This record gives sequence, C-alpha cells and structure tokens, in this order.
Amino acid sequence: MRVRTPLLMLVLGLALAACGNGDSGSAATSSAAPEPVSSGVEIPLGQTARVPVPADAEMMIVVPAAWREAASALQCTAVDTTTGAQATVRPASESAAPQGDPAWVAVWAISAGPTANLEVGCKDPESKIPAGSGNAVRVEPRGIYPMPGTSAPGQPGTMTVTGDFDGKEVSLVPGQTLEVSLAANPTTGYQWELGALDQTILAQVGEPEFRPAAESGNAVGVGGNSIWRFVARAPGGTELRMGYARPWEQGSEPAEHFTLKVAVGH
Repeated sequence: MRVRTPLLMLVLGLALAACGNGDSGSAATSSAAPEPVSSGVEIPLGQTARVPVPADAEMMIVVPAAWREAASALQCTAVDTTTGAQATVRPASESAAPQGDPAWVAVWAISAGPTANLEVGCKDPESKIPAGSGNAVRVEPRGIYPMPGTSAPGQPGTMTVTGDFDGKEVSLVPGQTLEVSLAANPTTGYQWELGALDQTILAQVGEPEFRPAAESGNAVGVGGNSIWRFVARAPGGTELRMGYARPWEQGSEPAEHFTLKVAVGH
C-alpha cells in the first residue's frame, strides 16, 4: 500500500493537469472572436452591400486616411433598392470629416431619399490604393447635408423621387430640397418640360441636367435620367406637373406625364 499511494497521487495529478490545460485552450479559442466595425457599414473594394439610410440623412463614404489622394480614383455607385434609381454620389465637403476617428477621411457623399435602402459599392479600377493600407471603405450617416447651392447648412436635406411617384404625394418642410429623377433619352428629341407649379411654395432651382445610365458608359444614343431640383419655400400645397414632349411639336399631347402633389409643412 505504501508503494501504490504515491503512484495513485501521481496519476491523479497528471489527470488534473490535463483538465487544466483543456480549460485554458477553450478560453483562448473564445477570445479569438472578430472585432466589430466601429461605425457604419464596411464594404470591401469590388463588392457591394446594403446600407439603410436614416430619415433626412446624407451618407458619407469614408476611407482609410492612408489612402490619401489615391482615394479620388475610386469609382463608387449607390442604387436605391426600392426604386432602382441611381443616387447622387459627389465629392464630400471638408466639413463632412468622420466624427472622432482621424484614421478615416470622407471622400464621397451620397444624397438619397429618407429611409431609403442603398446598394453601395466602390472599385479601384486603376489599382491606385497602396498595398497594405486596407481593402475596404465604410459608409455611415453624417446628419443632414443639403445639395450644393440649394439650402444652407442646418436646413433639411434632399428627398429624391422617381417616375414611380407619379400621382403620389410627398411632404416637405421649408428649406428642404426635392430632386425629381425621370427616365429620358434626349436623342429621341423628347425632353421633360415643367408645367403647372406654384413657385411661391415650391421653386425650381437651377436648370435640369441629364445623367446617362450608369451601365451605358456614356455611349451615344443611350438613355438616362433627367434631374430636376426644387426647394420648398413656404408652407402650403401645390401640384408639380411635367410632360415629356418634343418642343417643336406645339399643341401635341406629351408622350408621358408626371404629376406629384407636394405638401410643405411648417
């Protein structure tokens, strides 16, 4: 018995040590969980992802600060998954820098309708991004930012509507911008023309612009969208009417109509 007792204690000690090592390995495995993204939706270059848009917010595409000027070579697109319309992607202003994170800089701004869902993606076709400096952009809200030249900072942002809104009603507040994007093809001779509108309530801003379809590659003869911008001036109700016609065919019925009821609140 005197010989067996130390042997038994040795066996028990080895068993306890093995159990201890098993617990340590389990803890190490659980601590290896991936870290969450600090803010926004992270999208690897060459891929797309769904990004929800808070009401009246502008989304910013931010990139690692290490990319510097190379980030300007990125090609970024944003599509409203609800309407299928291309959202406006433009250079971000200097005042729209990411909040509290100097490691990221804002490069592009996306204007979209409130509560839209965007499909956003960026490509680096010229391989300008430095190796080892990251391979993803981040899309995050940056509060309310109006379109350039339409309203001052601090006023409500832009609501974008498409031809799918024909016959419907939208609500705005004074100072808010309404962007109307309608399918068009100027090579046919047809163009959208503004009809009835009480511009004391909703006023046109600037001239309309034609934006070729993203997949067209700016080829001659392809269609796109005619973009019109308006700003809500004063409380009240009005009806925005537009017709798609050839200007020289006076008296002819427009090929298409677009009507939108607009209510401007206080």
